[in-house]
Amino acid sequence: AGLGYFRNKQRNQRQQFMRDIQESQENFFAFTNQTTEGISVADLEGNYTFVNPAFCKMVGWSEEELLEMTVFDVTADQDDKSTFKRTKTVEEGQPVTVKLIRKDRSEFLAEVIGKVLTIGDKKSVLGTIRDVTHQKKAEEDRIEFEKQILQTQKLESLGVLAGGIAHDFNNILMG
Repeated sequence: AGLGYFRNKQRNQRQQFMRDIQESQENFFAFTNQTTEGISVADLEGNYTFVNPAFCKMVGWSEEELLEMTVFDVTADQDDKSTFKRTKTVEEGQPVTVKLIRKDRSEFLAEVIGKVLTIGDKKSVLGTIRDVTHQKKAEEDRIEFEKQILQTQKLESLGVLAGGIAHDFNNILMG
């Protein structure tokens, strides 16, 4: 009876362990699939090992395509290729703005935060990616508008000054 109890207990523990793993995987996929932020995991050489649906949508490649690619494949050609290295070292955990390229070859600005993770004995780089094209454009538009307002204020001040001088000059001529 003792051996049967031990085997039954082992089987129950193994089944519970498998349920726990399945629940953990379901939670992981629920979190990563529901977010609007792009999430990617790459090895230290930059080969993608995981990408979420939001990142796939952002760049226009499928999960299968991206898993055959590297982080350098989605970095715009003229952009600094050292961004990946910087996100692993001096700028780890800090937002870095980088120009990325979509499958249709259109470019967009992204804010990327890289973090080196160690899982077991394997190191990977977790990347969170946010398309900031619209925010950057809005910021540029705001700065341009502020410049226009400043220029208008300068011209208005110049007009008031010129009117004052003309008035004083007129008083001198009439006086």
